[in-house]
Formats: sequence, C-alpha cells, structure tokens
Amino acid sequence: MRIGILTFHEADSYGAVLQAYALQTVLERLGAESELVTFRKDPAKVGKNPSNPMIRHLLDESKKRAQIFCSFREDYLHLSRPFSKDEYARVNAMYDRFLAGSDQIWNFSISAVDERYFLPFASANKRYSYAASFGGMQIPEKMKPWCAKQLAGFAGLSVREERGRALIKELTNRDALVCPDPTLLLTREDWERIAVPPRERPYALLFLLQYNKEFADAAESWAKERNMALRVVTAAFMPRFGFEPWSGIGPAEWLGLISGASAVFTNSFHGAAFSLLFRKPLCVGLLEGELQNRNGRLTIRSQEGK
Repeated sequence: MRIGILTFHEADSYGAVLQAYALQTVLERLGAESELVTFRKDPAKVGKNPSNPMIRHLLDESKKRAQIFCSFREDYLHLSRPFSKDEYARVNAMYDRFLAGSDQIWNFSISAVDERYFLPFASANKRYSYAASFGGMQIPEKMKPWCAKQLAGFAGLSVREERGRALIKELTNRDALVCPDPTLLLTREDWERIAVPPRERPYALLFLLQYNKEFADAAESWAKERNMALRVVTAAFMPRFGFEPWSGIGPAEWLGLISGASAVFTNSFHGAAFSLLFRKPLCVGLLEGELQNRNGRLTIRSQEGK
C-alpha cells in the first residue's frame, strides 16, 4: 500500500520533523510505503538587503537553521516531489490512502486555514487522519460549517487530544479516536539510533518554545546548585541566549541533548515527550498568552469517578 502523508514536515521545528519521521517509520514497519506530500509554496517576496546589522544577522542565522533542517529531511524523510495545486488529480491517483497528521495541522492560527490538510484532492475512501490536532483553539463560528463539511468527507478520523475529539463530535456528530503522537510510537532505542549526543557532561537542558524568565532562572539555579552546565535550545530566537541555541542545533543533535541530559526543563510538548521517552527527570512549564491554549497537551485533568 502506498500512503501519502500531509503534515508540517517542512517546518523548521524539532517536533514537526521528528513526528513525521516517526509516522513514516511506523508505516514502513507495518509494510506500507509512504511519502510526505509536498506542495509548492507561493514564491517568496524578496526585498532589499536590510541595512540594519541585527536584521541581517537574524536572516543569516535563519538561513543556517533552515539548512540544518533541510539536511535532516534529506537524510531521514521520504519526500514526494513538489506538486502544484493544479495537480490535485495526479496526487490522488498516486496513493492508495492519505493520512492527515499528526501535529497541529487543524490549528487555523498556524496553518491559516490551509485546505490541503483536509485532503480535498483525495477520494472519500482514501481520506484518513492520524493524531491530528486543533491545538486547543476555539473554531470561529463562521468557520464551523466549512470545517464540518471538510471533516465529514473523511473515511476515518483520529486526533491527538480529547479536545479534538469533542470538536469533531460537535461539528459532525462523529466519534473520533484519540491516538498518541507518532513520536511516542517508537522506543527509546529507536530514537537513540539517530540521536547525536554531546561529549561534554554533566549538564541540564533548557528547551523553550516560548521565553519565560522565571522558568529559565529556575533551570539556571538548579544547574548551578549541582555544579553543572546548563545547555539551552530555543524554538525561536531569544536574545538572552544568543543565536546558537536557536540556529545551530539540528533535530538529531536536539535528540542527543535530551538523551544525555541530567534533567530537562521545557514548556514544549515534544520536549516533554522525548524527555519521558529517554526517562529523564523533567520539569514542565506552561505556555502563556496566545500560546496557552496549547497547554492541554501538557496537562492531565482528573476525570470524575476515576
């Protein structure tokens, strides 16, 4: 069976590329052939070279980060050739099934209501989702009819969080399965095969999806009290830590930093997930502001009677 996967594999995000790798690996072990389906992006508008040295430096570091992630994709992911939207019929004919997911492909604040993640090009009997996520967002009322129509066309639906299952029930009156993130389908030994651990130890690791001074200070204090270094990785550029934690660490090195850490401090779902897979002492911080709706991935609510 040949399966086409629609997810955020092109994002320069540790969680995005590693969950794509995990899903492909699992499908291969089940005997399926799979590709991550890529659609051509709209041509980027190229502006003048900025005169501000800081902006130029940011752009250079962003290119460096992009190249590191591109190299990982080339080494570890099975990618389709880039398709254009006018090739929808050809894409449909090339695969026996399509999987939308995992990751926050149905979080409209990230995907900008990108129809491709609802598989409009696929025949109804080919359309499935695996551990797809809405990211804890509230769907605007004006978008609900459109979203319900898209979801109704799926032959099978699974989501990553209980909130996603409730949304699908509300929109379509269908029952979706709640399935684990693909990264959790592989073992610690699986991930150690591609991890590149650092030589210098011991150290604690701080991985920040969003900057939080109090949380970062707590990690620094913990490491200092134990006379060990604090290694830092950030999902976005955070001036306090400089450029290297953002632009200089690839997915395999990121895995290695987690596997070799004495403890991990993070406010990232995938940072926490891999820490648990590698059986590391873990301190989890919650996201704030516009990102706080993603905290459902990191919290466990008690259920009445259980």
